[in-house]
Amino acid sequence: MIAQIIRFSIKNRLLVLLATVLFGFLGFYSVNTISMDA
Repeated sequence: MIAQIIRFSIKNRLLVLLATVLFGFLGFYSVNTISMDA
């Protein structure tokens, strides 16, 4: 059971990391696009 919890938390951390990178990339991309338009 403890191993399952550890595995679950590792998966969650990877998902959070992936989401953070994705949102960071989207934000960076949109800021660059807005700057180019201006």
